[in-house]
Amino acid sequence: FYKKLFASGIRDVQPLNRDDWHLNYRYHTAEFNGEKVFIKSAPYYAINNELVARDSINYHDSFRVPKVYASFLASSAGPANFIVMEMIDTEATKINEAELSHEDRRSIVKALLHFCSLAKDCRLVHRDLNPSNCYWSKKKEVLLITDFAMAIGPGLLEPEHFGRKFLVTRSLGAGYVPSPGVWDDFYAARRIAADLGVHISVET
Repeated sequence: FYKKLFASGIRDVQPLNRDDWHLNYRYHTAEFNGEKVFIKSAPYYAINNELVARDSINYHDSFRVPKVYASFLASSAGPANFIVMEMIDTEATKINEAELSHEDRRSIVKALLHFCSLAKDCRLVHRDLNPSNCYWSKKKEVLLITDFAMAIGPGLLEPEHFGRKFLVTRSLGAGYVPSPGVWDDFYAARRIAADLGVHISVET
Protein backbone atom coordinates (compact mmCIF):
# COMPACT_ATOMS: atom_id res chain seq x y z
CA PHE A 1 0.00 0.00 0.00
CA TYR A 2 2.62 2.56 1.06
CA LYS A 3 4.97 1.60 -1.78
CA LYS A 4 2.21 2.22 -4.31
CA LEU A 5 1.41 5.57 -2.71
CA PHE A 6 5.03 6.68 -2.79
CA ALA A 7 5.30 5.52 -6.42
CA SER A 8 2.35 7.82 -7.20
CA GLY A 9 4.17 10.80 -5.71
CA ILE A 10 2.25 10.78 -2.41
CA ARG A 11 4.24 11.90 0.64
CA ASP A 12 3.81 12.37 4.41
CA VAL A 13 1.09 9.70 4.73
CA GLN A 14 -0.67 9.86 8.10
CA PRO A 15 -3.47 7.56 9.32
CA LEU A 16 -6.81 9.07 10.32
CA ASN A 17 -8.54 7.78 13.44
CA ARG A 18 -11.81 7.10 11.63
CA ASP A 19 -11.34 3.73 9.97
CA ASP A 20 -14.44 1.67 9.18
CA TRP A 21 -12.97 -1.71 10.06
CA HIS A 22 -16.29 -3.52 9.59
CA LEU A 23 -16.10 -2.47 5.92
CA ASN A 24 -12.33 -2.97 5.62
CA TYR A 25 -11.97 0.76 4.87
CA ARG A 26 -8.95 2.76 6.05
CA TYR A 27 -8.35 6.49 5.77
CA HIS A 28 -5.21 8.62 5.59
CA THR A 29 -4.13 12.17 4.89
CA ALA A 30 -1.02 12.98 2.85
CA GLU A 31 0.75 15.57 0.70
CA PHE A 32 0.55 15.52 -3.10
CA ASN A 33 2.06 18.24 -5.29
CA GLY A 34 2.05 20.62 -2.34
CA GLU A 35 -1.61 19.98 -1.46
CA LYS A 36 -3.14 18.10 1.45
CA VAL A 37 -5.11 15.09 0.19
CA PHE A 38 -7.44 12.43 1.54
CA ILE A 39 -6.76 8.73 0.88
CA LYS A 40 -9.36 5.99 1.11
CA SER A 41 -8.19 2.38 0.93
CA ALA A 42 -10.94 -0.19 0.62
CA PRO A 43 -12.04 -3.39 -1.11
CA TYR A 44 -12.11 -3.48 -4.91
CA TYR A 45 -15.87 -2.86 -5.24
CA ALA A 46 -15.71 0.35 -3.18
CA ILE A 47 -12.87 2.00 -5.10
CA ASN A 48 -14.34 0.84 -8.42
CA ASN A 49 -17.65 2.45 -7.50
CA GLU A 50 -16.02 5.72 -6.45
CA LEU A 51 -14.31 5.95 -9.85
CA VAL A 52 -17.15 4.72 -12.08
CA ALA A 53 -19.80 6.88 -10.41
CA ARG A 54 -17.69 10.01 -10.89
CA ASP A 55 -17.31 9.25 -14.59
CA SER A 56 -21.04 8.53 -15.01
CA ILE A 57 -22.54 11.83 -13.88
CA ASN A 58 -22.60 14.97 -15.99
CA TYR A 59 -21.88 17.55 -13.33
CA HIS A 60 -23.81 20.74 -12.81
CA ASP A 61 -22.45 24.14 -11.73
CA SER A 62 -24.28 23.79 -8.41
CA PHE A 63 -22.61 20.57 -7.25
CA ARG A 64 -19.53 18.45 -7.76
CA VAL A 65 -17.59 15.59 -6.22
CA PRO A 66 -14.05 15.71 -4.79
CA LYS A 67 -11.27 15.76 -7.36
CA VAL A 68 -9.38 12.48 -7.82
CA TYR A 69 -5.61 12.74 -8.10
CA ALA A 70 -4.63 9.06 -8.20
CA SER A 71 -6.06 5.57 -7.74
CA PHE A 72 -5.02 1.95 -7.79
CA LEU A 73 -7.17 -1.13 -8.28
CA ALA A 74 -5.84 -4.63 -7.65
CA SER A 75 -7.67 -7.93 -7.96
CA SER A 76 -7.59 -8.51 -4.21
CA ALA A 77 -10.19 -7.35 -1.69
CA GLY A 78 -7.61 -5.89 0.68
CA PRO A 79 -6.41 -2.34 1.36
CA ALA A 80 -4.09 -2.36 -1.69
CA ASN A 81 -6.96 -0.68 -3.54
CA PHE A 82 -7.02 3.07 -2.93
CA ILE A 83 -8.18 6.43 -4.20
CA VAL A 84 -6.47 9.79 -3.55
CA MET A 85 -8.85 12.76 -3.45
CA GLU A 86 -8.78 16.42 -2.54
CA MET A 87 -9.20 17.23 1.15
CA ILE A 88 -12.53 19.02 0.92
CA ASP A 89 -13.00 19.94 4.59
CA THR A 90 -10.34 22.62 4.21
CA GLU A 91 -12.85 24.73 2.26
CA ALA A 92 -16.23 23.09 2.86
CA THR A 93 -18.31 21.99 5.86
CA LYS A 94 -20.83 19.21 6.35
CA ILE A 95 -24.25 20.75 5.86
CA ASN A 96 -25.43 19.56 9.27
CA GLU A 97 -22.48 21.35 10.93
CA ALA A 98 -22.28 24.53 8.85
CA GLU A 99 -23.72 27.96 9.63
CA LEU A 100 -26.11 28.41 6.75
CA SER A 101 -28.12 31.39 5.59
CA HIS A 102 -31.58 30.89 4.14
CA GLU A 103 -30.10 31.41 0.67
CA ASP A 104 -27.40 28.80 1.40
CA ARG A 105 -30.08 26.29 2.36
CA ARG A 106 -32.08 26.95 -0.80
CA SER A 107 -28.93 26.60 -2.92
CA ILE A 108 -28.05 23.28 -1.24
CA VAL A 109 -31.49 21.83 -1.88
CA LYS A 110 -31.45 23.05 -5.49
CA ALA A 111 -28.05 21.38 -5.98
CA LEU A 112 -29.28 18.14 -4.40
CA LEU A 113 -32.23 18.03 -6.78
CA HIS A 114 -29.96 18.64 -9.77
CA PHE A 115 -27.75 15.78 -8.60
CA CYS A 116 -30.72 13.44 -8.14
CA SER A 117 -32.07 14.27 -11.59
CA LEU A 118 -28.73 13.69 -13.32
CA ALA A 119 -28.05 10.53 -11.33
CA LYS A 120 -31.46 9.19 -12.30
CA ASP A 121 -30.68 9.87 -15.97
CA CYS A 122 -27.52 7.77 -15.50
CA ARG A 123 -29.51 5.02 -13.69
CA LEU A 124 -27.31 5.62 -10.65
CA VAL A 125 -28.48 5.56 -7.03
CA HIS A 126 -26.16 6.92 -4.36
CA ARG A 127 -27.91 4.90 -1.58
CA ASP A 128 -26.21 6.85 1.22
CA LEU A 129 -27.23 10.42 0.46
CA ASN A 130 -27.39 12.10 3.87
CA PRO A 131 -26.04 15.27 5.53
CA SER A 132 -22.73 13.64 6.51
CA ASN A 133 -21.95 13.04 2.81
CA CYS A 134 -22.88 16.56 1.71
CA TYR A 135 -20.47 19.49 2.15
CA TRP A 136 -21.22 23.13 1.45
CA SER A 137 -18.53 25.52 0.24
CA LYS A 138 -19.83 28.96 1.15
CA LYS A 139 -16.89 30.62 -0.60
CA LYS A 140 -17.54 28.88 -3.93
CA GLU A 141 -21.29 28.39 -3.42
CA VAL A 142 -21.14 24.77 -4.48
CA LEU A 143 -22.30 21.51 -2.90
CA LEU A 144 -19.79 18.66 -2.72
CA ILE A 145 -21.26 15.16 -2.63
CA THR A 146 -19.05 12.36 -1.33
CA ASP A 147 -18.87 8.59 -0.78
CA PHE A 148 -20.10 6.66 -3.80
CA ALA A 149 -18.64 3.37 -2.53
CA MET A 150 -22.07 1.81 -2.06
CA ALA A 151 -23.77 3.36 -5.07
CA ILE A 152 -25.56 1.11 -7.55
CA GLY A 153 -25.91 1.47 -11.30
CA PRO A 154 -24.24 0.45 -14.58
CA GLY A 155 -20.66 -0.66 -13.99
CA LEU A 156 -20.99 -0.51 -10.20
CA LEU A 157 -20.36 -3.47 -7.90
CA GLU A 158 -21.88 -4.82 -4.69
CA PRO A 159 -19.82 -6.03 -1.68
CA GLU A 160 -18.45 -9.47 -2.47
CA HIS A 161 -19.35 -11.16 0.81
CA PHE A 162 -23.11 -11.75 1.03
CA GLY A 163 -23.26 -11.50 4.82
CA ARG A 164 -21.35 -8.24 4.80
CA LYS A 165 -23.43 -7.00 1.87
CA PHE A 166 -26.66 -7.66 3.80
CA LEU A 167 -25.49 -6.03 7.03
CA VAL A 168 -23.97 -3.00 5.34
CA THR A 169 -26.61 -2.26 2.74
CA ARG A 170 -29.46 -2.60 5.25
CA SER A 171 -27.96 0.29 7.23
CA LEU A 172 -27.24 2.56 4.24
CA GLY A 173 -28.90 5.96 4.31
CA ALA A 174 -30.27 5.43 7.82
CA GLY A 175 -32.98 8.01 8.45
CA TYR A 176 -32.95 9.13 4.81
CA VAL A 177 -34.56 6.13 3.09
CA PRO A 178 -38.23 5.17 2.71
CA SER A 179 -37.53 1.90 4.60
CA PRO A 180 -34.48 -0.28 5.37
CA GLY A 181 -33.13 -1.81 2.18
CA VAL A 182 -35.08 0.58 -0.06
CA TRP A 183 -33.18 3.54 -1.55
CA ASP A 184 -34.47 6.66 -3.27
CA ASP A 185 -32.14 9.65 -3.68
CA PHE A 186 -35.07 12.01 -4.27
CA TYR A 187 -36.58 10.84 -0.98
CA ALA A 188 -33.24 11.53 0.73
CA ALA A 189 -33.10 15.00 -0.85
CA ARG A 190 -36.60 15.80 0.43
CA ARG A 191 -35.66 14.66 3.94
CA ILE A 192 -32.50 16.78 3.87
CA ALA A 193 -34.56 19.73 2.63
CA ALA A 194 -36.93 19.25 5.55
CA ASP A 195 -33.97 19.22 7.95
CA LEU A 196 -32.84 22.52 6.41
CA GLY A 197 -36.33 24.02 6.65
CA VAL A 198 -36.76 24.29 2.88
CA HIS A 199 -40.08 23.22 1.38
CA ILE A 200 -39.96 21.51 -2.00
CA SER A 201 -42.42 19.77 -4.24
CA VAL A 202 -40.75 17.27 -6.58
CA GLU A 203 -42.19 14.68 -8.89
CA THR A 204 -39.89 11.67 -9.02
